[in-house]
Amino acid sequence: MDERASSMAEADPAAFDALLDEAHGALRGPGDPPAGADAASVMATYLAHDTLVSTVAAADELLHPTLPPDLFVNAVGDVLERAYHVELCAVLRLIDKDQAPKTILHDQARCYFNDWDYFLHEKQPSAGVEWLRCLRWLQHGTADVLSRMETPLEAHGDAPAVPLYEAMIERSFSAGMLRCTLSKLGDGAPWLVSGLQVRIAEDFLPAGPLLTWHDTEPFGDAPEEAEEPQPTDEEPTE
Repeated sequence: MDERASSMAEADPAAFDALLDEAHGALRGPGDPPAGADAASVMATYLAHDTLVSTVAAADELLHPTLPPDLFVNAVGDVLERAYHVELCAVLRLIDKDQAPKTILHDQARCYFNDWDYFLHEKQPSAGVEWLRCLRWLQHGTADVLSRMETPLEAHGDAPAVPLYEAMIERSFSAGMLRCTLSKLGDGAPWLVSGLQVRIAEDFLPAGPLLTWHDTEPFGDAPEEAEEPQPTDEEPTE
């Protein structure tokens, strides 16, 4: 962990919830499901890239070491080209000496695809729609906040340093963990999305031979159902 980073337990979680709710609502728009191109252009307004790169040295080195620099979000398409690509390329589905692995029932059409190629071919994903799905899931996540002081790149003389805040929102799902980082530069600035990670558990096995982790609960088209409160046997107090 960066020695200059410090925990900010006093940060208000409502601010992160407000950003995720706002971004999710804007991405969703009037359509159901939303139009991919429209969602992508909307999502671009919620990215921290331009603000951080123009102001902070080594902006891609996020305060939370859980997310490496290659998961810093440069553009809307990084939800696919960075966050998804890393995990989908980790699985290669090949027949070995005309024998399929015992855990996989092979279809000949898929024998020479890794999961990334298969995903692009079968799902034809839209970056805007995938952001919508990720943010929808993270609306119910937990947050951890770090900060450090930064001297702006174009500062002159005795220009004061400004605080850089970063909140990491994470929520587990059946295949692993979904995380994003929100950053803001200065106390009065808005929170914006700076990083995204899909981390798949090493012991995860898809439910079927032509399925991937993208077929699990965060990534469906139907909104997640709200959890029902659990009944209790306690007697009401007077």
